[in-house]
Amino acid sequence: MKNKLIKTLAFLTRNLPYIRVEKRIWRLIYNPDKRQNDYIETIIPYDKNLKVHINTSSFIEWNIFFLVIMNHIMV
Repeated sequence: MKNKLIKTLAFLTRNLPYIRVEKRIWRLIYNPDKRQNDYIETIIPYDKNLKVHINTSSFIEWNIFFLVIMNHIMV
């Protein structure tokens, strides 16, 4: 249940530009430093025709999972 909610929130922040969540809020909700035993493993769409395998125990993949929309806004 918790993972489904987190996946939904992450999807919304990646795909809807008007929903922005600061990085520190994501860290409070789902801290990447504490995800070695409690992580999400999934495949997400990335860019136009790409799909990326994500494991949130990796800090880089955690950032892609939650914050990829920030890169699109800043560019």
